[in-house]
Amino acid sequence: MKSRLFILFLLFPALLCWQSVSLFSQEKTKGKFGFFNGSKEKGEFPLEENTLFVEGMREYMLGNFNSAINYFEKVIQQNSKNDAAYYQIGLILFSQGFYNNALPYAQNAISLDNRNEYYYQLLSNVYEALLQFPDAIKIIKKLIEEVSASEEYLFELAGLYLYNSQPEEALKTYNQIEKKIGLTPEVSLQKQKIFLQLNRLDDAIITGEKLIEKFPAETDLLVKHAFLLFTNSRHEQAKVVYQKILEIEPSNHLAHLGLSEIYRGKGEFYNACKELEKVIINQQVDFETKERILYNNLSFITVDDSLRDLILSMGETFVNQYLDNPRSHTLYGDLLYRAKRNDDALKSYLTASQFKNPPFQLWQQILLIESELNRIDDLLNHSEQAIELYPNHPIILLFNGNANLQKKNYKKAIKSLERGAKLSSGDIQLFIQFYSLLGDAYNGTKMHEESDSAYETVLRFERDNAHALNNYSYFLSLRGKNLEKAEEMGRRLVEYYPDNSTYLDTYGWILYKMQNYEKAKQFLEKAVSHSPNSVIVEHLGDILFRLNDKEGAFEYWLKAKQLGNGSEFLDKKISTRLLYE
Repeated sequence: MKSRLFILFLLFPALLCWQSVSLFSQEKTKGKFGFFNGSKEKGEFPLEENTLFVEGMREYMLGNFNSAINYFEKVIQQNSKNDAAYYQIGLILFSQGFYNNALPYAQNAISLDNRNEYYYQLLSNVYEALLQFPDAIKIIKKLIEEVSASEEYLFELAGLYLYNSQPEEALKTYNQIEKKIGLTPEVSLQKQKIFLQLNRLDDAIITGEKLIEKFPAETDLLVKHAFLLFTNSRHEQAKVVYQKILEIEPSNHLAHLGLSEIYRGKGEFYNACKELEKVIINQQVDFETKERILYNNLSFITVDDSLRDLILSMGETFVNQYLDNPRSHTLYGDLLYRAKRNDDALKSYLTASQFKNPPFQLWQQILLIESELNRIDDLLNHSEQAIELYPNHPIILLFNGNANLQKKNYKKAIKSLERGAKLSSGDIQLFIQFYSLLGDAYNGTKMHEESDSAYETVLRFERDNAHALNNYSYFLSLRGKNLEKAEEMGRRLVEYYPDNSTYLDTYGWILYKMQNYEKAKQFLEKAVSHSPNSVIVEHLGDILFRLNDKEGAFEYWLKAKQLGNGSEFLDKKISTRLLYE
């Protein structure tokens, strides 16, 4: 409604200007807009009424609104019945947002000429801007009754009824329009909205059926009707309409999307995805729609193998359609990662990272997978690349610090971890992870005080942090320092995790260092039963030696050797059958 009026308002001043100029040569007249009242002879005033009006129009067209208003006010001073001058002032004030000020001018214009439809339009719009909808309705009704019953004014009236929360009156008005111009999508769709607002679903559906009966090949209307049915739980009826759409237009992706939702609602996920596959294959469908479809179906990859294979096939089709778009490779990587195909997911993510300005989230996913796959060299390399792009993201610094720690680059690890800890101070869980690793890194450089302090920091925030309890207590036992504290932490750890072989080994080793060999043996035997790795097996051998079971010790040392990665003294223990620490 507003856009049409705006055009009229632009045209009307030019029309007035032309009318005024045409009257300029007349000495005594009264035009359509009342420029002369017939009582003034030319030359009686320094500037005649029509000259003032033309000057006002000129200023108006130049955008000099205040000056224009002054000229129009002078016109009114000379002729208080000049409706056009009232209208022009009202129009200027309205266009500047001075609605209350515009109101009396619009009212005066229409009182002087109640046959001018533009005056009605201005007054109606002023009332509407002031949210005085009943008054706006009265003006438009009067315009329709006395000046013009054009359908454009009926549309405007219907809109005002809706603004004034009178949907029934709006319906009556749309019915009037329909009688004048016949069944049209514009009117029918508006009527449907009102029926739905009034909870008259059957009437809304009947209206839609009439519309598609008249326009049976208009797939846009069929899509709207199917959507109406679907959103109001008439799924089977909607399905029939969607199938009809596909008979007319087999590639209509909205119909396939609609059918997919219907199948999904019935729990037929494979059929739902088969409909989506047709959308993915369709070259006419835009990238964003396909991207959204695949992201929305990530979770279905884990439902069963057939769904997983179908969705991955859709993802492969998608990425092949958009090889030059990094988002397609990232999305395909997400699908593969969800399907637990981490190696393939990593390849797709790395392809995406080769494009310009790879986002932080992409690097984070790359580093996460490399960490999960224990690809430490790749993790170190890519985390360093990522730091160059995102030097202040603590997550990347955490991965880099951990990679350096694994490679025993302790000083580099400390540098990254200390910096990351400062950046993560607002995230307690992340802060705890940094200090947990800092405890390990400091210990690697024999900065024992700093290491102990880092673990203490972790335990202040999280008393039962397993990493800190395990490593702190174990490192204390290796140094033979504060063994009572180490024993207390180790005991808490095995109480929380009674079947964890690493924690059982730690506690057993603490007991060993405290010379409580019998109890240490119990925990080491339990640890070996859960996970017979070389370190744990060698520890059990050491304990047996202390208990004078030298043959048993020798057997466990041999077993540790077979498992690989024993201590630096393991070979000497085996060759001499003696204990070395």
